[in-house]
Amino acid sequence: MSDNVPDEILDQPTVIFASGELIITEGRKPSALYFLDTGSVEIFKRELRVARESKRGASFGEMAILLDLPATATVKASVECRCFAVADGSSFLQSYPHILYAITVQLAERLEAITRYVADAKAQFHLEGGTHFEMVDSVVETLMVKSPRRIPRVGRGH
Repeated sequence: MSDNVPDEILDQPTVIFASGELIITEGRKPSALYFLDTGSVEIFKRELRVARESKRGASFGEMAILLDLPATATVKASVECRCFAVADGSSFLQSYPHILYAITVQLAERLEAITRYVADAKAQFHLEGGTHFEMVDSVVETLMVKSPRRIPRVGRGH
């Protein structure tokens, strides 16, 4: 999402998180869909920090909402943060397609970066005569061919 945050997000309640406070915990359903207003966060997968984010309007909890699963990562405030909190993220995203589109772009950028990284790792293994080809091939295949869990039908009450 861009620094030009839509009014529909700006109109949401705000929550302040202290430095070090957990915003979302991996394996648990998030209490809201969050959009960063000020501050910065760190994203962890298991105990490993995988990303930092300080871009105003960045969303957190969207994957859990879109997949109807517990959170896939932990989000922790790295400094004091102010976030816009949307209690019913699913209804919110269905009501505002332009916001859903922006989140889709954000997710596509993340997927592209991961795919590029895996391809670079695969090329490096090949140059070094590595023996982990099968594992990397499996990861790439899974990323590129995994079918969606569900595709919602528009206009049918789903």
